[in-house]
Amino acid sequence: MFDYKKILYITCLFSCIMIAGCKKWIQVDPPVDTITTGDVFTTDKQAEWALSGIYSKLVNGQAPGNMIVGAMENFGSGQPAFLGGLSSDELIPSPSANNGVIAFLATNSLNERNSAVSDKLWLTAYKSVYDINAILEGLAASDAPLLTAPARSKFRGEALALRAFAYFYLVNFYGDVPLVLTTDVYQAARMRRTPVAEVNAQIIRDLQESITLLDADFSAGAGERVRVNKCFAQALLARVSLYMEDFPAAVAHASSLIGNTALFGLEQDLNRVFRKGSRETILELMQTNQDPELKNATAIGMLMNAGAAGQLPQYYLTEGTASLFDPADKRKQHWISDLGNQLFGMHKYKTGNHNAVFMAPQEEYLVVMRLAELYLIRAEAIARMQGGVLQDAIRDINVLRKRADAPELDENLPQAEVLALIREERQLELFGEWGHRWLDLKRTGMAEAVLSELRWKQPWQGEHQLLYPIPATEIAKNNNLVQNPKHNVQ
Repeated sequence: MFDYKKILYITCLFSCIMIAGCKKWIQVDPPVDTITTGDVFTTDKQAEWALSGIYSKLVNGQAPGNMIVGAMENFGSGQPAFLGGLSSDELIPSPSANNGVIAFLATNSLNERNSAVSDKLWLTAYKSVYDINAILEGLAASDAPLLTAPARSKFRGEALALRAFAYFYLVNFYGDVPLVLTTDVYQAARMRRTPVAEVNAQIIRDLQESITLLDADFSAGAGERVRVNKCFAQALLARVSLYMEDFPAAVAHASSLIGNTALFGLEQDLNRVFRKGSRETILELMQTNQDPELKNATAIGMLMNAGAAGQLPQYYLTEGTASLFDPADKRKQHWISDLGNQLFGMHKYKTGNHNAVFMAPQEEYLVVMRLAELYLIRAEAIARMQGGVLQDAIRDINVLRKRADAPELDENLPQAEVLALIREERQLELFGEWGHRWLDLKRTGMAEAVLSELRWKQPWQGEHQLLYPIPATEIAKNNNLVQNPKHNVQ
């Protein structure tokens, strides 16, 4: 577990890393009272504290402030769930949240002038990439004898997997993005956009190397699932392989984790799936309980949990999402709140504004990846790959449906129907998590057909609405960056 006093110290250390790094750019000596990169990476413990700072900023935000708002403005706090939910057919804002900026998201009418909220995904993801690159460079540059070889390998593996995680969201929300693998800001400031295929190739290289460096257990988090290990790297590689249509690789990586019953298993009690200590969790991020606004809740829980009677969330599930569930499906009973008047809240996270307690122990952390997704990945990959046995894909889906007491699917369905049911099952299982619905609509080529029919997204203007605009401030600083089509404002 993380010590937040140490995390504060780490923030200072990272400031010092950046100061030390500036020596490369402007050729000045660091002040005598700063800690240079070599000083930070001289022992295992110091390097671990530096890496812990990465995790803290991922889930708690890049800067102090209202941490509930921070979830909308920090990619590691769950921002993709909020952005992707509004951009797809999954979420609609409540009247209190539906200001002009949010309306542009919900109607898919973003451009470079109205994208202040979505810009934060770019800015915070690249800030994480910079910090991660600083870790990688610091580890490589240090020859300190007290920084042991096993620690170097473990910390490098974690950093590589976290960089892959950041680039996964950048490339899937923006398309071609600069592939920055250095802390040299002058080099980064002149970079052009890198084609999606090249970014994905780097993501795969990072994940493949991290798998060779990391252990499969949860010892780094003192038994809690709050640090990257081999299993997370492999799970993310399974997801990326599916997206890139390398179906045999997706099946192999997903099967490895599903078969690891010593560490993982589906929670049969749906109320335990998102609780701390769930055997279903592959990675979760531990938010602070020392923020007076967030208290001991996750930011997503604060934004989307309807809470007690009479309380409304900031963001509702659409009626279309809520209506997908079979009446017998316990996921609707345990994960959705019927608020009346055709309004529905997400109840996956049980701690929200109505019951969060300042400084109380957290009962839930922010779940990043869980075993259910691996069943869905494997099912889709089997159903789509040459020689795949459709009955095996259906059995994977039925594992999830049986857990939810939903009617199981007939094992003798044709491929087209199986693929349609897998897409629907992803909606039922993964709603409100990390923008899955938005990314699924785009990667399957169904986004325009589905979204152009929604009344609140009219008039639908075209496929350019499926990519977010690059922040205008970034284009102003780098004339090699080109805006996504039709997001310019003259």
